[in-house]
Amino acid sequence: MSRFLHFAKLDADTDPRDAEKRLALIMRELTGEWYREISCEEIQGEPRFYYDEVVYFGEASDLYTSRQGALVNRLSMVDRYFVDQQRAGFYYNSDSECKKANNLEADKNYIVFYNGENSSP
Repeated sequence: MSRFLHFAKLDADTDPRDAEKRLALIMRELTGEWYREISCEEIQGEPRFYYDEVVYFGEASDLYTSRQGALVNRLSMVDRYFVDQQRAGFYYNSDSECKKANNLEADKNYIVFYNGENSSP
């Protein structure tokens, strides 16, 4: 189960409710919640579940209607279904100020791959 779901009991002191929440999150992302909103402060922030993150900088509605959104959607599905070690987190951020904070032009949309510390090349 841990290989396919990326889920394992952490230790004897772990609250079962926390484990249930983690399992629910994993099930949601494997069954259609391909990406979620992320604040600017959370991008590559500590602590985080995924070291590698893919962030779509644009409107949430674009994820369902644009070619870039379709690409992010497909990348997320491939990652979820074919990678069982060191998966990436998939997110979107629609704040134009966050684009500026990440040295991106505010009037354009971007797909940005962040590779965190301790990640494999």
